[in-house]
Amino acid sequence: MVALAGHVVEDKFLDTLTTGPSSDLQAATLAAQDYVGWLAMGPTKLVLPVQAGQMPPGPVMVAAHELLDQLYEETERLLREKEPAIHHLAKALMDRDELIGEELEEVFSEVEAMYPHLTRPFDRKIIQFRSFAPREGAGAAWGAAGQAPPQEQQPAARMPGDEDDVVEQPTWRPPLKPPMDAHIGFEAPVVAPAPVETSWPGRADSFTS
Repeated sequence: MVALAGHVVEDKFLDTLTTGPSSDLQAATLAAQDYVGWLAMGPTKLVLPVQAGQMPPGPVMVAAHELLDQLYEETERLLREKEPAIHHLAKALMDRDELIGEELEEVFSEVEAMYPHLTRPFDRKIIQFRSFAPREGAGAAWGAAGQAPPQEQQPAARMPGDEDDVVEQPTWRPPLKPPMDAHIGFEAPVVAPAPVETSWPGRADSFTS
């Protein structure tokens, strides 16, 4: 929650986001992955070590995201509950530029004297994870009774002679023969034969057909 506080303050209180909390978010991400996949603090007791530079398995990423998401909400709820202290501490930082050791204790004592309810402990909520196991359903109930789960009912097989299976088949017809000049895009012109001149040697007459 400490690593998430900077991002929560910028997003929820200052209504602006900077690159400042990025390193804290990276540390929170790696810690969440270790809690789930290395320390078995998530929804499974399986330990799934990941090599450096390797992406964790999908279920580990989902559980790590759920962990950070819920911790982010808890961090915002904590800061809302202690909001007067945040503003008082921010004002002290602007006035003094730096607060260390006893100076911090002095600021906290001042704000607690002004707002006594801040001394009440914060009531943490338990983190909830989705189970890695399959959902409980009909299969689990049949397995507990020592019986096999029912199979989905398949349609009965039909014989070739069944009346419902008689389907009228379309009649095949040869395609119409396209005209010879269909590819040209216009009708071919009709050309009359040219006249042929015929003559015989030695004859003065000739004729033309």
